[in-house]
Amino acid sequence: YMVPTEFKVAALLPGKQKVFVSEPVTRQGFDAEFEMDIPENGMASLAESTALLQQDTIIPIFLSLFITLALEALGTLFFFWRVSLPFNRKLLALVGAANLLSLPMVWFVFQRFGLEPLVNLLLSEAFAVLFEAGFLFYLARPLLTGKRALALSFLNNALSLFVGDGSLNGDALDL
Repeated sequence: YMVPTEFKVAALLPGKQKVFVSEPVTRQGFDAEFEMDIPENGMASLAESTALLQQDTIIPIFLSLFITLALEALGTLFFFWRVSLPFNRKLLALVGAANLLSLPMVWFVFQRFGLEPLVNLLLSEAFAVLFEAGFLFYLARPLLTGKRALALSFLNNALSLFVGDGSLNGDALDL
């Protein structure tokens, strides 16, 4: 169930035997959280405090996802050529699956920690490299050794970081 885009909230405070109703609010985020300020008298105010997914960021998110997947597919093809591995659809699909699992963590979960941008970038990218390397090593054995899985993951994440979303110059998704 989704809260409508425009709504009011009523809050009953049993100790005061009073119902407070907020002014109409327009929801901006899909997973918005709200804070309600209830004064001693008068109308309650409701404000959107945090929203991970803003309605106007859905298209940029999918565009960034597409660019990331395309860059990492190209990186994987380069890796096949560089280490003289024959083309392998399973490994290419696993790289995509690893990204679909790690990207929500990198883009959304790490944002919630409230870390400094550089610390957030370093931790989230380290997580992505290690998670994807482990995922690929575990599911692509014996095609990939641990070193090759780590090298492939590092290559792909470096590509998407430096070429893909502009994280280094601050233009990444600001959710």
